[in-house]
Amino acid sequence: MKKKIIKLSLLSSFLLSTNLNAMYAKKTGYKEITFSDGTIRKNGHRNWRNFNPGNIEYGKFAIKNGAIGTDGRFAIFQDMKSGYKAQVALLSGKKYRNKSIKGAITKYAPKKENNTYRYIKVITKKLGVSKYKKLSSLSKKQLLKMVKVMSSHEGMKKGIVKKG
Repeated sequence: MKKKIIKLSLLSSFLLSTNLNAMYAKKTGYKEITFSDGTIRKNGHRNWRNFNPGNIEYGKFAIKNGAIGTDGRFAIFQDMKSGYKAQVALLSGKKYRNKSIKGAITKYAPKKENNTYRYIKVITKKLGVSKYKKLSSLSKKQLLKMVKVMSSHEGMKKGIVKKG
């Protein structure tokens, strides 16, 4: 019973803090997301379907940064721009900004789910920097490039869009 109360209070606080006419989205099938305007994004990679280039998990951070729903684990954003903004906010925030690229990616993409070594290597090669470079010392241009590299590494294969 406590789990339901917690879920309802999180939902209630979300609804109270947002415009009730705001867009929402939900998982409506295997590899399918339906948005409140009737648009369906189907197949393709998860980060493409969810407008979530970095595969940010759904929770307080995602909600605070514009998530409009979840696919069960990862946040769904209203558009790709919102997803990129959330990823930049995450990497610039207190949990990541003082970490090295190696430390940040080890936290972001743990070995139990990813080839973390390869992930770090791809980013450092594309940026031309050491894996020990702190995120806080990256220029804005480098940080944005890192976000683009990460989204590509996470997938971004396009699927089918059906307008509602």
